[in-house]
Amino acid sequence: MCRVAILLRRAADIVQTEGLLTAMTRAASFVRRGFFTYAHVYLYEVRPGDLREGDFAPALRDATCVRVHSNKEADELALRVGRDFRRHYVDARRHLDSGAVAHCIFHEGEIVYIGWVGMSEDAQTSLHQPPYRVDFDGDEALTAGGWTDPRYRRMGLAAHGYSKRLEFLRSRGTRVARAVVSTDNIPSQKLLAKLGGRRYAEGRCLWLLRWRFWREVPLTEAVE
Repeated sequence: MCRVAILLRRAADIVQTEGLLTAMTRAASFVRRGFFTYAHVYLYEVRPGDLREGDFAPALRDATCVRVHSNKEADELALRVGRDFRRHYVDARRHLDSGAVAHCIFHEGEIVYIGWVGMSEDAQTSLHQPPYRVDFDGDEALTAGGWTDPRYRRMGLAAHGYSKRLEFLRSRGTRVARAVVSTDNIPSQKLLAKLGGRRYAEGRCLWLLRWRFWREVPLTEAVE
């Protein structure tokens, strides 16, 4: 499916679930990002080995997490459940081709949460992450792109979904999972703190057409 068709379908989904105003706001932001992006972010690290399974069970019963490693697996999943999670992310196919791994939570046949894990520089670039330092050869990885269906928010799905990503990384021997969060995204900061995340640096990125700037500054004292 061409990129324009994916964009239009995603816009229709947002209109249906979150309203026309939200769809218009996101469309304007998407277009602007093609020319100019500025972000002030905090960098976090979480240690998957410190997580205890079952600590972050969601309020929903029968919530099932499915891990997807490739577009072939995504095609098979869509045929099996009648839902294609890739319609919620414009570049999902590219993410999977880059080696990123999607974690999808289903409830009663509905996709209620999607989160991504990256274990390579290709995945980091595909997931539109700033070029912050991740030692992929030294048992480190990154997390990005958590999404929760608006109808199922405030039910513990974000924490549950993130814990599932950490469980996966732990099973692969990952020592540290890194993430970036906007300095004004308080809910995500609280979520990472809840999961034992440590804020260790802040960064600023500026993207202007083909020009890219990134600066990463360690914090004097890491913040739990």
